Amino acid sequence: MPEISTPVSSTVYYCKMGSGPAVVLLHGFPESGTLWQNIWHELAASYTVIIPDFPGSGKSVLEKETSIAEMAECVNDIMNNEGIDSAVIAGHSMGGYVAFAFADMYPGKVKGLTLVHSTPEADDDEKIKTRLKSIELIRKGAKNTFITHMVPNLFSENFKISKRVFCIFFFHVGKNFVPTDNILMVTRLGFKLFDRLCSPTGTI
Repeated sequence: MPEISTPVSSTVYYCKMGSGPAVVLLHGFPESGTLWQNIWHELAASYTVIIPDFPGSGKSVLEKETSIAEMAECVNDIMNNEGIDSAVIAGHSMGGYVAFAFADMYPGKVKGLTLVHSTPEADDDEKIKTRLKSIELIRKGAKNTFITHMVPNLFSENFKISKRVFCIFFFHVGKNFVPTDNILMVTRLGFKLFDRLCSPTGTI
């Protein structure tokens, strides 16, 4: 797994696979580049695919508070390291914010931009308040509390009603069994069950 050093992190890891026009896939919070694992091999058949782990995610080191703009700089540093002049940028959730920051900072390097469950709009006051509350919880060490509040809100009310077992399972794992240093474990376990619930039979 290639790595670079940036002003905000001594070690930023990323995946590189395939060949052809460049596509950069940016993950959201609290995920890592493995978010894209179900599609990266298919994309790599036709494109050079770059998938970073942002500082503090996956294998990348977090050594200081990092802004969206600084994450965009990490993307630029990776592209420079690989000799990539321009790319299509795809961002999921927070990765979409990074994609827009990158496009604003380096418009000549963006061949195209796509969002997955993200938005170009700024957070409203309520969302900012929620984010600040989450930051405070995590700083106090209450990561499990953060998880149990965050996970149910990832799904619509209709989904939570129709897939109640999944949501209860997700909540239960998040509350009781996830190591405080591995939020992603909840996501992986939850999505495995999600795949089963969304199968043609809809059974576990």
